Amino acid sequence: RHEVATRVLEVNRLDDAVAIAVELVDGQPLSEVLERTTLRSTRLPWSFFVWMGVQLTRVLQLAHATPWAEGEQKGMYHGQLCPSDVYFGYDGRIRLNGVGLGRSRARLPFTSPRIPYRAPELFDRHKPDHLTDIYGVGILLNDAIRGRTTFAKSTDEAMRRAVVAGTVPPLHLDVPSVPPALATIIGSALAKMPAERPSSLRHIEQTLRGFLDRTCLLYTSDAADDMQCGD
Repeated sequence: RHEVATRVLEVNRLDDAVAIAVELVDGQPLSEVLERTTLRSTRLPWSFFVWMGVQLTRVLQLAHATPWAEGEQKGMYHGQLCPSDVYFGYDGRIRLNGVGLGRSRARLPFTSPRIPYRAPELFDRHKPDHLTDIYGVGILLNDAIRGRTTFAKSTDEAMRRAVVAGTVPPLHLDVPSVPPALATIIGSALAKMPAERPSSLRHIEQTLRGFLDRTCLLYTSDAADDMQCGD
């Protein structure tokens, strides 16, 4: 098991209600981090989220290379990355919930908070695969760096239409400090057609690492302490 992936302890479903029990993480989810930065009209440095992207691509590569069951060729996948799945631990490490739930997730109902992060092809009953996870990394990076949910709308149907047909402006136009090359790799992961996305998480990881090398970013426990609730 990769150190970034939290353990799924139990999955239960009763009628339309689904309960997923995972190991406890002493930290806070990306969703809360983005909510606070939005309320304060601030943004965390884009390099911080590039570091997050490197961690996500690493754990997803391992999941994709790990068979779901003995004797199977296909690996595991997440199925729908969402800000509530990514946790920043107060120990200075990142955690990802839901790794390996791709098959189960495909049969579960999608709730409103996840709709803006659902890959377009999933609305056409396409089964989640590695390209779905590539889209997930892209939309998480896009929204985290922008500091807002790109496809947030007032109704579920409006969100669905936005995901399927809406456009995403180049990231560096909203956040001028973002290098155009970084905006390009993130934008390519958001292609509506899966075949038009980068085919390799390894390529995305290597590209993101190049930007970390330039900024010399180190994520430490002190940085995690700075994200705790309160001023």
